[in-house]
Amino acid sequence: MTLYFVYGTLMRGGGNSHILEESEFIGPGVTVLQYSMLGGGYPIVTAPSGKVGRVRGEVYNVRSRLTRRRLDVLEGVPHMYRRARVRVVLGDGRKIRCRIYIGSDDFVRAQRQHRREVDPILEWRSR
Repeated sequence: MTLYFVYGTLMRGGGNSHILEESEFIGPGVTVLQYSMLGGGYPIVTAPSGKVGRVRGEVYNVRSRLTRRRLDVLEGVPHMYRRARVRVVLGDGRKIRCRIYIGSDDFVRAQRQHRREVDPILEWRSR
């Protein structure tokens, strides 16, 4: 299994959720560790600084290499985001390891000029 933890526009109902329509939805989850998040037109999860919290999102089993490639292109890997591994707690209490997209250092530095930090524990799309 190739598990991805997604947040923001890739979540069900989000503007980019169609990319994951052929992937298996595992369920909602929340990161074990705390991160920071920049708000705006789409969220950016960053290393902890300032406001921190556990990020809420969804877990998918992304079997297709083409879909994984499409995700990397959407997220601008490696310039805008980088792929990382995180531990996530699913709704049923199981802890699993997933891939996540975290803002790259240079991208985050540039975006901090235009965005504000938001509380990561709140679902981004509820804003």
